[in-house]
Amino acid sequence: MADQSEAKTKTIGFLPIEKVQTLKGWDEYLEKSTKLSVLRTEAQRAKNSVRDALKERLNENGDIDFVGEGDRIRVFRVFRKQQGRREVIGSVLVLS
Repeated sequence: MADQSEAKTKTIGFLPIEKVQTLKGWDEYLEKSTKLSVLRTEAQRAKNSVRDALKERLNENGDIDFVGEGDRIRVFRVFRKQQGRREVIGSVLVLS
């Protein structure tokens, strides 16, 4: 098993944006990544709306989260958050 403290990447250098913009595929990448960023923001906004509705429906006062699992969703009670993402620890309610 690999050592957890071992580096996973190494920077090999930097390029000025003017040179990167001349690379084949850069324009397509920029367009698609911009659209993806917008969609992620919209998806998060929609998920927050569903989360609020679930909290109301389930009479939950604390933080909850959910994930789709095929034809149902799994709802989690969140006891503590990690920076950048939610860490789920604790109760699980499966809605069928």
